Amino acid sequence: ATYTMSSTPTLKSSISTISINFTPTTFVCTLFSDRILLIITQLKSFGSMFTVGETLEDGLLSSNQLSAKCVLGHRDDSGLSETVCVRISDLLREKCMPQGMVLPPLFVTLGTKKDVGMEELRTIVNEAVEFVAKMLNEQGESERVIGK
Repeated sequence: ATYTMSSTPTLKSSISTISINFTPTTFVCTLFSDRILLIITQLKSFGSMFTVGETLEDGLLSSNQLSAKCVLGHRDDSGLSETVCVRISDLLREKCMPQGMVLPPLFVTLGTKKDVGMEELRTIVNEAVEFVAKMLNEQGESERVIGK
């Protein structure tokens, strides 16, 4: 089954704030009909915005290679933010595939503290994946109920 929404567009959003290494970290997710917006912030403001999609190699789409591109904001952390965004998308794809879902394109705004550590980033990635996957599962269940 592909990930589609009904003809009447209804947006589903959710917000959650947890403490990661004593830092309040807020996750906001909105499921649009054709993409997912994920906001992750420790700064109480938007961070840089990234699109995550399949990599173009020699003009051809490579369906298993993802890349992230900064479309708004700073690009000064040596690709670490892009790596975080790609990892979130990779893990979400792994979670969706067994259920027959196709993951729509992911837009991520990432605003972390300047001194965020690798372990903190791993926790952020894992929490983000669980947060979005839960929303996608709820979305899928409600659509199956509506479709019956």
